[in-house]
Amino acid sequence: MAVKTWSNIECSFHTQNKRNNNGDSHYFVLPNRVRRYCPINGPGHKDITKTSVCYLDPDSVIRNAILDCWRHREYRGKIHIDKVVGDFVIFKVDTYTLHENVHRSTTGFCFIKPTDGYVTFDFINDRGAISHTHFGHAVYGIDKFDQEAFNTELGGW
Repeated sequence: MAVKTWSNIECSFHTQNKRNNNGDSHYFVLPNRVRRYCPINGPGHKDITKTSVCYLDPDSVIRNAILDCWRHREYRGKIHIDKVVGDFVIFKVDTYTLHENVHRSTTGFCFIKPTDGYVTFDFINDRGAISHTHFGHAVYGIDKFDQEAFNTELGGW
């Protein structure tokens, strides 16, 4: 049986919000949970606690497939973790478009280690079954986990 879970890299970072002027999101990542302060969604908005985050090359085919799937709610359940190999998560994305009568299957990898310029994909991972997906913005300012900032911005877990 393929491994479908991993330990996140403990850190904190920001993601670039280009949609409005509310400010950038601030992520707080521990090995088994992820939380973000996300003013892009309105003043004081806090995301639910997730279990997993990975990082997508913004120019990758799998990033585009996940984004297309994420934008169309009816396909969100079609994003699957195939396996975890080393520092990579292999995803498979299945879509079917009625207007084109086309089934597409895309496989590709994302990174477990945060990288400046890559985009976030965070979710709840229950032994490989994912839910509560969130497709984020480009990462910058990767640093160690900041407990004081976490308590100030999010009030703890």
